[in-house]
Amino acid sequence: MEKRFVVPICYLHHPSFQTLLHKAEEEYGFEHPRGMLRVPCDEDDFATLTSQMSGS
Repeated sequence: MEKRFVVPICYLHHPSFQTLLHKAEEEYGFEHPRGMLRVPCDEDDFATLTSQMSGS
């Protein structure tokens, strides 16, 4: 099951998030008709990553 997350724009510049975006581009591309961005990461790992970024 897919889940939707909203993240602050400042996360886009974080090196860990940049790595995730690069993996997403390789796996899914960036052409999504509904404007969604899919990332190859399970929910728990994504929550951990964003939690670490919010603390830095």
